[in-house]
Amino acid sequence: INGGAGGDDSLQQLSQAITNRQQMELHMHKMNGMPMNPRDQCNTEELSCHDSLAELTELPSLMEYSTAQAVVDQVIEVDTLVTKLLKVLRLVQLDNDNCIQQLIVDKNKLQQHKEDMLEKLKDLEDVNLKLQDELMDATQELMIKGSDLSGAKAEMQRHRNEIDRLNEDICTLSTLCSSYKKLSPTTEFPPMRLLSPNQDSDQGDVLGILNLLKMWQAGGQLKDPRVRGYLEIANGTQVQSPHQHNNNVERLRIYANQLEHVSRVLDNALPTELHAPLQQLRQDIEVVRTNANWTQLLESNETDHNANGDVATP
Repeated sequence: INGGAGGDDSLQQLSQAITNRQQMELHMHKMNGMPMNPRDQCNTEELSCHDSLAELTELPSLMEYSTAQAVVDQVIEVDTLVTKLLKVLRLVQLDNDNCIQQLIVDKNKLQQHKEDMLEKLKDLEDVNLKLQDELMDATQELMIKGSDLSGAKAEMQRHRNEIDRLNEDICTLSTLCSSYKKLSPTTEFPPMRLLSPNQDSDQGDVLGILNLLKMWQAGGQLKDPRVRGYLEIANGTQVQSPHQHNNNVERLRIYANQLEHVSRVLDNALPTELHAPLQQLRQDIEVVRTNANWTQLLESNETDHNANGDVATP
């Protein structure tokens, strides 16, 4: 209650001070508006003497005016500061509103950018999964290709080994053909029935020897001192035993089997039309086949005596 009464007194005093100042300012304004000419001043004083006396009686005392003046000045100063503070607060509020609006705009942009980045991230994840699948497929395909390459390498090595074996057979066959040509370089003779299984062994031996002697006589080989010496020595020795004869037959059968095997290899495995030496070798084999008639020496169940008989013909 005392605080409320004190506030009311302060407000009344402030109101009274403002009223006194307003009255003083109004009086000063009227005094400043009076004419300075003495005659006019006299006339004016006569006309408004009564009014001036009335107003002077209403003006506050000098003490009251001074007190009211100080209070009013403080109030005006405070009012001015408050007004400036309100203006500053208003500017701050406006700036704050602008900042809030800008932050809202930036937030929306960031939200949109975030959504775009999430969408791009999802697309990249899909691409990553696709690339992983393709990588797995490529890895499996590479493994398959590597396995095929290893198989092809092994197959190529097998063919190389087969070629090496064939080269050895060809060298052996070439040696046999060369030896045969040295024995009969120019003379052709009808197919030999030597050691034919369907003939008598003695008759086959005689016919074969006769054909061979005819061939050597036509070619001049009988004139060679070594051959003549051998024939002279042979005339003094006994006839070959049946056991030795069978061994010779078996050896001839083995040679015939080897030649037949090489002939099959040349017919089936190698492109002989591209190699002139192989063509010549085939022709030599055909000559030996025709003259020696080795097909009669081979039986259907004959064991393959060739060194490479265990290798399958491609």
